[in-house]
Order: sequence, then structure tokens, then C-alpha cells
Amino acid sequence: MSKQTITRRIEEISHDVCEQVRDHVHACSIFSLALDESADICDVAQVSIFVRGIDDNFNVGKELVFESLYGKTRGSDIFEKVKLCLENQQFDLSKLLSVCIDGALSMIGKAAGAVALLERFLDRPLLKYHCIIHQEYMCGKV
Repeated sequence: MSKQTITRRIEEISHDVCEQVRDHVHACSIFSLALDESADICDVAQVSIFVRGIDDNFNVGKELVFESLYGKTRGSDIFEKVKLCLENQQFDLSKLLSVCIDGALSMIGKAAGAVALLERFLDRPLLKYHCIIHQEYMCGKV
């Protein structure tokens, strides 16, 4: 197969996966986000956005979305990337119930943290959780 054919097929698969994620979240009664920011091997910041939702039949699903973050990784940068992702996927933000974060200052800052900016954007409070995996990791280091 040619490079163009392979490229086209990968783009079609990517588009199909995005539609499946969008359909899953649209079918949910409520959903939550789990946000994590880390750097890849090339030192490019990656924002991992896990979308977890439950529909009217109590079917629980979760999907993963990656976004690259070039430049700074301030709370406002992470918030803008998350907001852009949610708007591109056309998620109904009135169904967003909670956010799970890793405890980084750029996430939890009261004034300029990504979650605080998300709450300000939604004009309502969200339930906020600290990720249990990061808690176990921190306990393991002690």
C-alpha cells in the first residue's frame, strides 16, 4: 500500500474513534473527567483526559483522549487544552459532574489551577478528587 493510503486509513480510524467517544459521552446521563499532565520521551507535555460516564441503563464506560501541550504547562494552558477538547468533541458540559486530578499545583491551584478555571467557565462547582494511584505512589516513596 502507498503512504497516502495508509495515512488516509489511519485518519479514518482516528475519526471513527473520535465519533465513538462522542457517541458514548452523548449517551451518558453524567460523566466525569480524570486529568493528568506528564511529559513524553521528547519532553513534550501530554495532557491525558479520561472521560468516564454512565448511561441510563447503568452501563459504565471510559475513554481516553490525549492532547499535546507545547510551551508552558500552567493551569491556564491545561484548562484551554481541556476546554478545546471538550468543545471539539461537542460534550454536553451540563452533564459534567466531577474531576479527578493528580494533585499538581497547575491542576489544584485555587485561583489559576485548571480545575478552578474549569469551574469558573462552567459557573458551578465540581466534585474534585485526588487520584488514588498517585496517593499510593506517594505513600510508597515514604
